[in-house]
Amino acid sequence: MSSVRIPRHVRSSVADHGGSVVLNLRTGRWHALNAPARQLWTELCRTGDFDDAVSSIAAGYPAEWRPRIREDAETLLAALSDRRLVVLGPRAEPAPADVDAESARPSTVVTATATATGAEGAERRIRAHVGLVLALLLLRLPFRWTTRTVAWTRRRCRTEATVPEAIGMLLAVDEAARRCPARAACLERSLGAVLTAALCGRRVDWVMGVAEDPYRFHAWLETRGAAVLSAPEADLHTFRRVFVQ
Repeated sequence: MSSVRIPRHVRSSVADHGGSVVLNLRTGRWHALNAPARQLWTELCRTGDFDDAVSSIAAGYPAEWRPRIREDAETLLAALSDRRLVVLGPRAEPAPADVDAESARPSTVVTATATATGAEGAERRIRAHVGLVLALLLLRLPFRWTTRTVAWTRRRCRTEATVPEAIGMLLAVDEAARRCPARAACLERSLGAVLTAALCGRRVDWVMGVAEDPYRFHAWLETRGAAVLSAPEADLHTFRRVFVQ
């Protein structure tokens, strides 16, 4: 069996119940692993070798179970490979680290209370409409183009937005989304706000995270250490950051 490596476009987070979620940044898709699948994933990250990973897991079970363990592991590996979550071949770089610490949860949350007014607000609203349209168009392309575009804007815009600036941008995007006939949920709105910030010469963090029991996926903005919301979300503290750009 070939060596196995976890590519750099994959991010994972450990759930409290022992399972895991894996995010493929090339497709934008989330994948859930149960606890046994998570065990194999952990060993593949640690050893980079399928045979060693299976041997390590099988050592904790009776000998008569080991052929079935290997058979199930081969089935799982094929599924992971089909989804491009693993690559068969020598490990060229360290496996991406899991996001499982409490520090991965938002600690400071700021909720908007008012909209921008006057000329500044009008100009921001125009840019917000453009930012939202760009976000909707980007999300129709392969997801890797979305992350590359966000990375490019971060290189171009080195001034981090203040919390009031981020609130104004997010509220302006929300207003544009209410007038938009297309779907504009958290992913579209948060990306639209990121692009609006770039059009204003500012940088914010685009964050995607997960909560469990049941699994829930979310996207939001952060700047200067604070999560910025346009409306209260009582459960945001239950989400772990899996991807930040």
